[in-house]
Amino acid sequence: MSIITITDYLSYIPEKKNPLSSDIGIIKGKEFTWLYDVGNGSETLDELSGIQGKINVILSHFHPDHASNIHKVNFENLYQGANTKKYTKVGIVPENHLIIEDGVKLHFFDIPAAHAKGCLGLEVNDEYVFVGDSTYPGYKPTHMYFNTGFLKEQINIFEKLKGDKFIISHQFGHIQSKEEVLSRLKHIYDKRDPKSPFIDAGSYAKLYKK
Repeated sequence: MSIITITDYLSYIPEKKNPLSSDIGIIKGKEFTWLYDVGNGSETLDELSGIQGKINVILSHFHPDHASNIHKVNFENLYQGANTKKYTKVGIVPENHLIIEDGVKLHFFDIPAAHAKGCLGLEVNDEYVFVGDSTYPGYKPTHMYFNTGFLKEQINIFEKLKGDKFIISHQFGHIQSKEEVLSRLKHIYDKRDPKSPFIDAGSYAKLYKK
């Protein structure tokens, strides 16, 4: 099983390309192992089957590369945003800023995003911050874009977090500082047109394309 260790309580399963399957965060708690996303496809599912003990799942959002395996994983509880629950049909929609203590401190928080409606972030031990795909742009057949209002909200939310080590989906191998992430988002926000609710992401494609 290709699990990569970050700390004594945090590890991850790397993303897969065919079929596309997101990286999966693994947080070892006292009672539960917490999974941030469950990926897509049989190879990822086989790796998840090797995790022992009781499992709780947190879904960052509803996209198939993050959530397709959800009904094939044996879990105790599922935490997700309200929009994601429309797809899974099961589980819990946690209150914004819910904190759970399980030998590790888990802070759940909502993230507005152009990429997907209803993203759910996770801050672990006031140190590591999982943000899923929320910092990526939205995709249309002809272009990529950021929602100006959502982007400003993201910046405000991230600035208030204590955690300084950001883990962005599809980039788990490159943990980024909060300063680095905020600098990039603010740079994009500064390019906004006051007359438009959207920012064209075309010139930033190489930064955000998976």
